Amino acid sequence: MSRPSHWILGFLVVAGGLLWWSGVLHEYLVARHAERKPRGETAPRSAVVRHATSAPKPIASEFAGVVVDRRGLPVVCAKVRLIDGDELVETDAFGRFRLRGPGAVNRVLRIEAPGRHAPLVARGGVEELALVLQDALPWNPEAATARVAPAPPADDLLVGEGWVRTASGEPAPGAKIVVRETGAAARTDEQGRYLLSLPDVPCTIVAWDHNGGVAVSESAAPPRRQGKLPLPELRLAPGHTVRGRLRDADGQSVVDAAIVVDNVGVMRTVHSEQGGLFVVSSLVGGELTVTVLPHRGHLGRRIRAVVGGDADLGDVAVAHAEREPLRVTVVDSAGAAKPFTHVVADQDEGLCRAYGQSDARGVVMFSGLGAGETRFEVRDAELRPMQIAGFDAAARTLSVSP
Repeated sequence: MSRPSHWILGFLVVAGGLLWWSGVLHEYLVARHAERKPRGETAPRSAVVRHATSAPKPIASEFAGVVVDRRGLPVVCAKVRLIDGDELVETDAFGRFRLRGPGAVNRVLRIEAPGRHAPLVARGGVEELALVLQDALPWNPEAATARVAPAPPADDLLVGEGWVRTASGEPAPGAKIVVRETGAAARTDEQGRYLLSLPDVPCTIVAWDHNGGVAVSESAAPPRRQGKLPLPELRLAPGHTVRGRLRDADGQSVVDAAIVVDNVGVMRTVHSEQGGLFVVSSLVGGELTVTVLPHRGHLGRRIRAVVGGDADLGDVAVAHAEREPLRVTVVDSAGAAKPFTHVVADQDEGLCRAYGQSDARGVVMFSGLGAGETRFEVRDAELRPMQIAGFDAAARTLSVSP
């Protein structure tokens, strides 16, 4: 390397290697080869090779949750599938599941279980899912299957990119982000940055952290339907806190029960702790629905409230699932038994829904109900709806008419 020509030769070799590694020289040679017209051919010199621009990739997400029956007992070997996807897992011995798949705009799961459970469709989110399977009904076994829009193809993805900051302007790592209209969710990284699948319609983004901060964006339609879209910065402000204590019929604490809170259309899941205490923070003022799911022999319960500040719900009582079955006799207006009728017993607004068919004596047995108020739905042997004339709780007699 003592001669200047050696230095020049070495420089050309290094420069050529860098150009080839970066793809510039390779693209030039391929383009020149495509433009070269072979002898005897009249092919036009218009073929040029270009690198395709990459579209946003689907955001991989993980879905986790637990599946129980109406008495709060785990449902084992239930199949959990991401709709419009090939991902499929089964619940374990504790009814738990974990599923990883693309974070589509409509994050919708379908749950099917062996036995007499009806299938369930639920929207996923950044929180753990707590799902309750009810008895299947012969006249609408697919009632829980909702119509959902298919996930957009990879080339049509619309991905929002934004940042979440605290009230003091610092990055908010680990904050949770949800699109209210679709349930698509994400978490912020150490810099407070997030990527989120967006619909091509007006939507609202809700963010909250573990320090009680919450932010809600204004509803706005995206200016385009695909690609990466910068989103306005979200600044967290102090939210409201709701707390309560779960008690059973004997006044004992109910621990580790799942509680789903619907706040401004965003679903949040917490669990009761020692002493039955549950706390939900980072809430926005307005209507609030607190749903205690069935848990280990305790039935569920639903509470509705309006939040204008911090609130204490006090002791929230949940009923036991009775060990003795409820025996009901279905009769007509004249007192004659109605055999082979289909009966649904509903408690707590659908949180405990049992199904049975009466025998030749008009008797139907329901297991796992509570001692509270029960509403009934009756259909005849041909599945035609029937009118309920009354229910004698003392005699356990249900009077019906066509």
